[in-house]
Amino acid sequence: MLTLKKNYSLKKDNIMLPDIFTRYLLRLLIKNTNFVNEKNTYLSYIMRHNNVLKLRNLMKKGLALSTLILCGTMPSMAQHSRGIGVYPGNPNEFFGPKIEKDNEYRNLALHRAVYQSGAHDLNLTAQLLTDGVIANNQPAYLEVLTNGKPLPHNERKLTINNSEWSRIPVEGSTATLTYRWSNMDIEADEVIVEGFVAYDQDKPFEHYSMQCEVMGAKSHTFTLKSDTLPGRPRRRKVINDPNKQTEEATAMARELKETFKLKGKRTFNSVELTFRQNNAFYWSIKEVTFMRKGKAVRTIFPAQRFTSVWKAEKKDWAYVDLGTMANIEEVRLHWLNDGNNGILEISDDAKNWKPFAVLTNSKQNDGKVQVVKHSASARYVRVSNTDAACLSEIEVYGRGGVKAVAHAEQGWNKGKYMLNGGNWTICPISNPTLKSEPIGPEIVATVPATVLSSYYNAGALPDPNFDDNLSMISESFFNRDFLYKRTFQVPSKMKGRRILLNFDGINWKAIVVLNGKQVGKIEGAFMRGQFDITDHVKDGENELCVYVEKNANPGARKTKTGENTSFNGGVLGGDNPTFHATIGWDWITTIPGREVGIWNDVYLTSTEAVTISDPIVNTTITDGKATMTPSVFVKNHLATPVKGILRGNIGDICFEKEITLAASTEAEITFSPEEYKQLANQHMKLWWPNGYGKPHMYRASYTFHTEQAKSTAHTSYFAGIREVTYKDEMSRLQLYINGQRFIPLGGNWGFSENHLNYRGREYDIAVDYHKQMNCTMIRNWVGQTGDEEFYEACDRHGIMVWQDFWLANPADGPNPHNEPMFMANANDYVRRIRRYPSIALYCGRNEGYPPETLDKQLSQLVQKLVPGALYFPSSADDGVSGHGPYRALPTKEYFEIQTGKLHSERGMPNVPNFESLKRMLAPEHLWPQNEFWGKHDFTQKGAQYGSTFNQLTHERFGDYTVPAGMHPADMYTSLAQWQNFEGYRAMYESANLQRQGLIIWMSHSCWPSMVWQTYDYYFDPTAALFGIKKACEPLHVQYNASTAQVQLVNLMKPAHDVKVIAKMYTLQGKEVWSKTISKHLPTDSTVNCFEALAPNAEVSVMLRLEAISEFNGELLSTNTYFLWGNKSHSELWCMKHADLQLSYSNDNSNNIVVTNVSDIPALMVRMNLIGSDGEQILPVEYSDNYFHLLPGERKVISIKWNPRDARGTSPILMTSGFNVDNVVHASYK
Repeated sequence: MLTLKKNYSLKKDNIMLPDIFTRYLLRLLIKNTNFVNEKNTYLSYIMRHNNVLKLRNLMKKGLALSTLILCGTMPSMAQHSRGIGVYPGNPNEFFGPKIEKDNEYRNLALHRAVYQSGAHDLNLTAQLLTDGVIANNQPAYLEVLTNGKPLPHNERKLTINNSEWSRIPVEGSTATLTYRWSNMDIEADEVIVEGFVAYDQDKPFEHYSMQCEVMGAKSHTFTLKSDTLPGRPRRRKVINDPNKQTEEATAMARELKETFKLKGKRTFNSVELTFRQNNAFYWSIKEVTFMRKGKAVRTIFPAQRFTSVWKAEKKDWAYVDLGTMANIEEVRLHWLNDGNNGILEISDDAKNWKPFAVLTNSKQNDGKVQVVKHSASARYVRVSNTDAACLSEIEVYGRGGVKAVAHAEQGWNKGKYMLNGGNWTICPISNPTLKSEPIGPEIVATVPATVLSSYYNAGALPDPNFDDNLSMISESFFNRDFLYKRTFQVPSKMKGRRILLNFDGINWKAIVVLNGKQVGKIEGAFMRGQFDITDHVKDGENELCVYVEKNANPGARKTKTGENTSFNGGVLGGDNPTFHATIGWDWITTIPGREVGIWNDVYLTSTEAVTISDPIVNTTITDGKATMTPSVFVKNHLATPVKGILRGNIGDICFEKEITLAASTEAEITFSPEEYKQLANQHMKLWWPNGYGKPHMYRASYTFHTEQAKSTAHTSYFAGIREVTYKDEMSRLQLYINGQRFIPLGGNWGFSENHLNYRGREYDIAVDYHKQMNCTMIRNWVGQTGDEEFYEACDRHGIMVWQDFWLANPADGPNPHNEPMFMANANDYVRRIRRYPSIALYCGRNEGYPPETLDKQLSQLVQKLVPGALYFPSSADDGVSGHGPYRALPTKEYFEIQTGKLHSERGMPNVPNFESLKRMLAPEHLWPQNEFWGKHDFTQKGAQYGSTFNQLTHERFGDYTVPAGMHPADMYTSLAQWQNFEGYRAMYESANLQRQGLIIWMSHSCWPSMVWQTYDYYFDPTAALFGIKKACEPLHVQYNASTAQVQLVNLMKPAHDVKVIAKMYTLQGKEVWSKTISKHLPTDSTVNCFEALAPNAEVSVMLRLEAISEFNGELLSTNTYFLWGNKSHSELWCMKHADLQLSYSNDNSNNIVVTNVSDIPALMVRMNLIGSDGEQILPVEYSDNYFHLLPGERKVISIKWNPRDARGTSPILMTSGFNVDNVVHASYK
């Protein structure tokens, strides 16, 4: 935290600053643009002269701003975090290459990012123009038509991806579905069509038929007919929206599964299915399977037949970013067809273009390469107006470009020799075996990171999180196997010992080869690999190769629209354990490559004979005393038995025993408190969840000494002493921590970061935000977060973990195809994480039950490795509930849908602030809401139902006028914070009625999203965070919007005698009603106080609640609600503007005091910390935000941030509000 200079009171009407600085300040405040170069000069001027600037009436309505410059010592540039939304943010945790300029004459475009206006599909994108692969063959691609009309590229594979979890609707009593492959053939002997037909039962049935015509060198037609209704009946109400929000259909429906025997093998490149039923409304086709010899044909996707070609859709353009201004001497275009009179252009800024050459149909150099020799200086080179051309490669020869330079090897860290960083390279290969061939040039790789992140870090891709850049990244390019290579030397201190090569995570499978010899395999994304390479290493350089195998069932890439999301999940679930979410959900986009790569740490360790791993301390608490049972795994790496002493400690408590390990064996060693009395009935500092006590951790360790004391092994860890017990697991689950009832309050994490780029810094920030919200639990949904840094942060901040295994809702994907691989990963993963006291329970499956065989094995596994821990099969059944809702509801409805159980999923959209929206979308896509909002999850329909959020916002504010100079999206996102605050507060306050617990969907966003989050991808806390923080107070006063009751809630504190004061004010600040009552509030209770109804239904009022301790007068809780009258719109927009005064508190705490010095309420006051460069400082902790101030009311706010996140700028505190009209700029002596 920065140290603030001096205590200071701000005054009004002080002298004005020079006009030139006023202009710069206005640019910052109103337009959020950067100061110009002179900014530091004028900031210094303010600090020297202690001036105050007052600017009135900047805006007619809506937001106005106040600012306060905060001062402190800035870290050096080398210590700064890498930037907002750039992960990993800690430079010490990032091992990607450095992009440097050089002067070598070469192809400057190789592996540089390319941008496009369009492409035929998601395979043949402009990314391929700089991948270094020059194609000679025409690309394979697919067109799909319904009733003769082409489907968009994102829908073409929905019925041929071997998945029943996606479908294409075709309307009409006679309807056609056509598949046309170009430059590829399909071989099959059967075609199976599955789906259903919805029909009008009031119209008499006459006939049904389905026809299949396959076309290649010859055409063959096959027809199935029936005089009766086809298939079997389906329930009357057809689910139109698969993402949990159902809509009724008036039609009856029949399930269809028709098989066409093609009378021998047929080779074809076109299939047309014709459906006929006289009373049909529509046909929903979920899967068309092409069979050969009884097996599904897998080679039907163009993505599986990679061709390095950009195929333009129309008169498209594509440009390459050379990374810097460079000297261009020659451009080579490798066409597969004519350039069709396109234009070659150059630019310095990608906005203003000038001609470089006019492209004609004439070709040079072997008839395929078009060479343009011309000298110029530019950063961007664009080929445009290409008229559906196929272009394989752009080569730009010259000097002064940029290249990726490998990061230094990390080296020693906590007893491990880290192979993160170093001279890793990566390239695509023909297959994941030692006999594979490279396909294209290699690039500098980032390890640990996914393949996609490696290409982005090397400069080969545009930012995949921005706008619609993902559509420019080729699906087929990343749907391949890859080879990682590097060399290393064994550290001198390891020589003469057994050398172990360790991998903490590779997706999906891998073969590990050292100096040409295979040393091991890894199967599954959550499986560690440890290989004894003693006999394979040599002095000097050792070559390490990792052949990474892609997912077997990547599924079809999904694309959202402004209207709706695509289907959740898909066939990737068959590959579990893997990162199933990356196939695409309604909260995450499809990730090209599905996170294939070395995603976790790689390192060397060494031992004389034995390694120690995976400790745990099982604890029981009796009368406040702890009885501990520590266990640990010990492995003998020698071909002979080993005997020795295993010594352990937990803090100052020590224990030891003599053990003998057979040759090449591993055993779990347990220290029983019956045998070791020092482990029984001890007064220990216990680990407590957030709000219940401190999460104390003891330093603990194990050391093994051989009998001859020639060999030692050591491991250290942090041990949390706590006991979790459970009650009524099958009816109404309740949890107890150290004997005290524990109420789970928190959120789901669907994923940590969509490219697996979180490290220790990010996990600490995100989990700490949950602590700030008074949350107590995070659900690791479907086990998709696999970093130990996550659990370490939860241990540190006292946030308990609901740990899922890797099974999504049965409707969202198939069961794992390889159960032994699944269980091997489960065994290794539970062993890895069992040491963490934050893990409260294990769940088998999301919203359903695991297959019976897996369910039994998982239950036995948990009981074996974590004795006493709860395993339960389903996240939404038996003792818990779930299934939403996921859209915004009126606040009163949340109080009316309580299940009386711990509820695992309930949520609503959460629109980010305008600053984040600008980081997320291109300027032209900010407003109005459109398909680009949809691509970032804000769809009008689907589970999130953005239209409902919009409707509730409109009900609050009505039609409004955007003030001059304010962006409409800025206005909308500002008003949306009100809905964010009240909606999320109501979800938790309604859960306070029965206090069984609530895990919202979701508390954390893994990518730039507009739904289901409490802080956004950039760590900017929205108003939802503060609504939750308010609702989850340990002692809380609230208003039940359904019953109009004022209520007191005690979640975890001892019994209290509390005085409740309620007052109502008009929006003009006049008090019109009040009531006071004293109540006894037992622990773990909710008590009704009295009814609070607005005196006049026509007039809106503010309801201010206060809970005060009868013992010492301490203010325990305060809360503000609005009881809206019939004319709320006009009342809001007719409010006068309030004046705020900012000052330092006089208690030497460096807190900020915000005072409403006007005679009307100040509504939705927002504090926003920015740097003097105009950008926010993130993350930041505010003690409160988005609050309301009554006339004369003051609020003390503490603000904490890490100086490394300030970028070396002077922090400035800006305040804004719905009706705040003062701008105050303060400085310090």
